Formats: sequence, structure tokens, C-alpha cells
Amino acid sequence: MSDAKNLTRPNIILFVTEKQRADSCSCYGQNFATTPVLDEMASQGVKFNKAFSAFAAPVAMKANLLTGLEIDQTKCFTNLSLLPQNVRTLAHVAHDQGYDTAFIGNWQLGSNNQNELKDSVKPENRGGFNSFWRGAHDINLTSSLKKGGYVYDELGNKVEFEGYRSDCITDMALDFLQKCDKSKPFFMTICQGEAHQKTKEEQDHDLQLIEEEVEKEFAKKVVEKKLVSIPEKNDLKINLRFHAMEKYTIYDTADEELSKKYSGDFAPFDIQVFSTGTRRDIPCYLSQVTKLDENLGKLIEKLKADGIYDNTVIVFTSLSGNHFNCRNKDKHFNGFDDGARTANTNSSHVPLVIGGGAIKEHKEIDELVSLESVAKTLATLMGQDSTEQYLGENLLALGTEPNLDKAIYYRISESRVGRAIRTNDLLYSVVAPELNGTEHYVADHYIDDNMYDLNNDIVECNNVAISYFFKEQKLKLRERLIDLIAEHDHLKVTIEDAPRDKVEEEDRGGEGYREDEEVNKEQIEMAKRELMIEAKKRIKAHEQAQAEAKAKAEAEAAAASDEAKA
Repeated sequence: MSDAKNLTRPNIILFVTEKQRADSCSCYGQNFATTPVLDEMASQGVKFNKAFSAFAAPVAMKANLLTGLEIDQTKCFTNLSLLPQNVRTLAHVAHDQGYDTAFIGNWQLGSNNQNELKDSVKPENRGGFNSFWRGAHDINLTSSLKKGGYVYDELGNKVEFEGYRSDCITDMALDFLQKCDKSKPFFMTICQGEAHQKTKEEQDHDLQLIEEEVEKEFAKKVVEKKLVSIPEKNDLKINLRFHAMEKYTIYDTADEELSKKYSGDFAPFDIQVFSTGTRRDIPCYLSQVTKLDENLGKLIEKLKADGIYDNTVIVFTSLSGNHFNCRNKDKHFNGFDDGARTANTNSSHVPLVIGGGAIKEHKEIDELVSLESVAKTLATLMGQDSTEQYLGENLLALGTEPNLDKAIYYRISESRVGRAIRTNDLLYSVVAPELNGTEHYVADHYIDDNMYDLNNDIVECNNVAISYFFKEQKLKLRERLIDLIAEHDHLKVTIEDAPRDKVEEEDRGGEGYREDEEVNKEQIEMAKRELMIEAKKRIKAHEQAQAEAKAKAEAEAAAASDEAKA
């Protein structure tokens, strides 16, 4: 390909985070200004308001982002995955179109052997990224959030780093920008490890420290209070442990000042409903989100300084959302889930912004879109003539008038074997009973898992899959889902109602959700109206409480600022 044609192609940066809910970003409704850089990029580029991951397992989603293919082709559906060497990725497309390539960060697609995960990824297992490489099989095994670690370069040499991890990963990306072939456009993929909870080893270590603190304080208090009886001693230890655990979080802070800034009663509504203990983690989690945003800003500054920003497209997204472990305790759970592997909105709604200087028109897309479309979009940008082999659609070709009848398809593995369909109004999920999600990824028989009325149940806490009121809508969705499974998984499947003993007690509803088929239409409509009125009351009360809490925090900050000036 000629140099002249090369220079007409845009540079492309795919910036991927982990477990970053859309509502962690201020441009997606977060009360705090957590993502000023992304906010500005969204205001100038294309922001997708209803973007959802296509695969519940983050590794499956990553494989799809880079290939545009289904699980039956990538074979990646758990944390321990090896992308087949004959599968073409965007890196192969980039090479064919005259691009320089780079991969930096958390690869996860290079081995299904647990014993290899701290070793260098073999060149043949790097998905075509055979130029600049600074990667690891699993960056959470070779490094920690704040204490540094290592990745490997393209020659298999260990590259050690110290300091905050996302800063160091970004520094490696800046190094590539400094060294890359300026006669070619480039395609750089950056897979950050955040926003991520502590590793099991780190959590166990923290718990051990807490237990040691409790024992030390217990011995001191027993002497001070002259306690003798066993009940008194037991009560003391329980009380000490309770207060000590108030300091325990499964997320490490990226910055103490940021965590203090983000403290307060600002937990997302679903967290308030399902997992009160998780509220302590939110400030730490948001601090990681802001550090990611700062690093996005460093990249943009470098692109502008080098004079190449105007010919660069930046795609920012996350592999999944995060339900903070409040959606993995149901009766259908069968496998592994550390916060992302369900179809619920909190697990699957992600930020998706396509910006950079090469995007000349600002648009906000309110149509449902799936991350399965990213590969097709990028292959089109690179100049590939035929993109029929990729899933989805060209996201940059969408208009601002949404297709309200659109539905998107969701594959669930690791936490269970399941499939789901999402429309603007309903979310319907099915599960393969008895199959473990870490061992299987598809089935030919499913039963209802759950269905949520997205218009009136904003936290998805009322499973209407067994509701007579929603029976007709469920059956229509079931038919659409069967068609989607046939199209994507190439299987003819059956889906049945779940047995009563497989339905959560709290999902069986009250008076408004009887299964009695003799209920007349007038009663049904009345019950629906009552549910809607009640839901709107809850939403209004929540919004008012959030606004009051925000105003209080701003007033306290202003008072503290005035006091400091005085």
C-alpha cells in the first residue's frame, strides 16, 4: 500500500477498561465529576447512551472486541482462554491495511494453562500483534494496583514497572507513540486492569490484618474492663470485629484524596437496594475510574503535542459493568462471578464513546447498541472492503433517530450458561439448568431465569417471568430469543417456564402478580397502573435524596474552602 494511501487512514486507539459501569462516568449521569476528559471527548465525538456488552464473561467480550466473532469461533468464554491461532483479529486487518500495531496491558487470550499465566505470551498466541507488545496473560497476577509489577515485551523480555498500574500502562502507550513508524497509521489497543477489585490474595491479607487488629484490641479491652465471663468476652469480640470490618473494602483506592472527595451517600440505587456493605467500596471504585480518565487525558495530550490528534480515532469502552456481587447469589448461579457476569443493566451497561480529532461531527445515539459491533466499525475505519464476517453493525453509520423496535442479544457464561434479549422495555434471560458456566457456553434447552420491566423497575428487583400480566410479552420475547440463538449459536433450542422451586421467593410477587388466568383485563390494567405509580414515587424519592445529598456535600465543600481561605 502506498504511503499516500496510508496517511489517509486514521490512527485508531482502542482504550478498554474493566468493570466500568456507565454510571461511573459523569457524562453518563454520575453525580461527581469523575471523568472530565471522557466528558469532553463525548461532547465532541459520538456518545452511545445505550451501549451494552454482548458477553457476560469479560474475556469473551474482549475476544469479540478484537475479532467480531462468536464464542463458537473464538473458544473464549472463561478467564482461562486461548484464542485459536487461525482466528483473524483486528491486528491482522490492520497489518493488511498498512498499519503499525501495538498491544499494551491485560491480554487474557493467550493460554488455557493455569501454570503459564505468569509467563510471557507466546508470539503465536498474541492475536497478530507482532510489532510493539507490552502485555501479560493476566495483569492481575503479574502486578498490583499501586505496587507495580511486570509485563513482557515483543521479545519475551520482562518489563518491570513501579507505581500506579494504569499510569505505567499508559506510559508504555506513550512510549509506542514516540517510537512508532511515522510513515504509517497505527492501531493501538490498550487493555487496562481497572476498575478492578483486589485480588483474592490481597483481600485475604487485609482480612488477616483486621483479625490481628481485633485480637490485639480484644486482649487490651479484656484487661481494662476486667472481663471474666465468656458471654461478655464473646460480645466484645463480635463488637470489635464489626467495627473493624467497617474499614474493609474489596476495592483499593487509587488516591486517598479522591476517595474522600467521592465519599457520601452517592451509591447507585441498585447498590442501595441490594448491597449496603458495598457502599464503602464506591469511593475507592470511583477513584480508579478517575485515574483511568486522567490517563486517557495523557494520551490525548501526547497526540496533540505530536500533531496527530486530528487524524486519530479513539474508542473508549469497558468490557462489562459491575453489579458489586449483588447479583450472583440466586438459585441459578452455577460457576464463577466476581461482579460482572449477568445480563442485568448494572452488569452490562457500559460507556462507549468514539471520539478523537478524526471524528468531525458530534452525535448522541439513543438507540440500543451492542459492543459486538466495535470490530466491524474499526475494520471499516481501517479500510477493509468486506466486513460481512463480523457481528453487528457499523456504529458510526447510525443516525440520531433510534430504532425503538431493536433488540440486542447477550451471551452468559462463567456464572451460568444462559442467553438474554434486551429491548427498550424488557430484559428477558434464560438459563440452562444444571450446566456449569465455567465448563460450557451453550445448550439446546433453557428455562426462564428472569424478566424485568425496564420502564417501571429501575433496579430490576421484581422478576415478572412468572407473572400472568406479562405472559404475552414474555412469549413474544421468547420467540425472538429463540430466533437470535438460532442465528448466533446455530442451534434449534427449546425454552420452557422455570419450575416453581427454581423461582426466587421474593420474585413470586404479591397481589399484583397472581398467576390466576381468570383475572380480568380491567384488574390487570389497574394493577399495572398501581405498580407504575409506586415505581415513579420510588424514583422521585431517590432523585430528591440524591439531589439533597449532593447539595449538602457542595455546601460543606464551600464552607471548608471559605474556612481555609480565612
